[in-house]
Parts: sequence; C-alpha cells; structure tokens
Amino acid sequence: MKLLDFGIARLLAADATITAPRDRLFTIGYAAPEQIRGEIPQCSVDVYALGLLLYELLTGQRAYGRTASTPAAYEREVLTVEPMPPSRAADDLTASTTERAASRGLQPAQLAQQLSGDLDAIVMRALRKEPEARYATVSDLADDLSAFLAHRPVAARRGNRRYRMARFVQRHALAVGLSSVALVSLIGGWGVSCGRLIRRESSVIWRKPKPEVACSRRIS
Repeated sequence: MKLLDFGIARLLAADATITAPRDRLFTIGYAAPEQIRGEIPQCSVDVYALGLLLYELLTGQRAYGRTASTPAAYEREVLTVEPMPPSRAADDLTASTTERAASRGLQPAQLAQQLSGDLDAIVMRALRKEPEARYATVSDLADDLSAFLAHRPVAARRGNRRYRMARFVQRHALAVGLSSVALVSLIGGWGVSCGRLIRRESSVIWRKPKPEVACSRRIS
C-alpha cells in the first residue's frame, strides 16, 4: 500500500481496483491536474499537493480559487490557468497576505521581496501542470528547500554566474567580508607606498641640475 494525496490509500499493483480513476477520490483543493482529468495518479501528485501547501504557508492564500464560485470552475482554473507566483500573491494586499506579512513583522511588499527569486522558482516548479516538469520526487523538492535555507543555488532556478556568486557570498558572508577588508587594506597600503615612491622620485628629478647649468659651470 502507498499513501497518495495525504491519506487516500491506493494499491499500486497492476490489478488494483480499490481506487480506479473514475472514483475521483481526492481533496479538490489539493488535487493535481492529472487527478482532475481522471488519470491514474503517480507520486508527482504529492509534489503538486506539497507545492500548494507551501504556496499557502508563504502567502496566506491558495494558489487557485480566487474567482472560482463552483467546484467545476475551480477544476477548470486548475487545468487552464497558471497560478500567480507567490511573490505577486504576497503583494496582492488581501487581508490574508497582509496578516501573513504582519505575523513576520513585515509589510506585504517586504514579504513579496523575500519570496521573489528562489522561492518563486521552487513553488512554481512544484506546481507545473505537466507531471514530468515537476520535481521527480518529494526528496528533490526537499533538497531544493534545504539549498535555499543554506543559501546554495537551487535546481529550480538555472541561475547564471552572478546568481551563483551571490549565493556563495551569502553562504560565506563573514569570510567574504574579512577578505574584502584585507583586500582593501592591501590596496590602500600599496597605494600609500606607490605615492611615497612617486613623491621621492619626483623630488630627486626636481633637484637634478639642468644640463645647461652644468655646462656653464665647466666653461667658467
């Protein structure tokens, strides 16, 4: 036996008949598109449901159902509409998002800024409508969340060199800060030494007699 959709038991054997696709045994608020279409669910539905839960925890509102007034309208939205990224939902100034931001001591705009980037990418990958485009396993989703918490690059976001460097700096902020101070001190010391050398050479050149004066002394 395996547990799918947070408590709905289903036999994964080839002759399983307890939960056939036509039974539609799922929680509509956390159902993946393939479940709504009546397809046989795989473990990717758990990734999708966890993405919905993460979305709700981060923003204080659900990814779908803002305008759906009936279950049929909700299912149609899940099948055809891309959810709003969490950062945009957090800046939507609804009562739930304002309360969620206040619970963290933030304004909605500040919460939206924290969610943009990595968390947007992680949640939106978990909520892809195509099962094969999501995380392959729940462990992969957990790994990306762990990478975010550790300030490491996340797999959901194919960042460039600047993105990877920013994550490196966040992971090693103290070491980078000390290195920067040492580098600035080294450059400053080098600049002072060069300045002294230039002033010394300039004074030597200034004191050297001109050729015309030296010749006039020899003639006399």
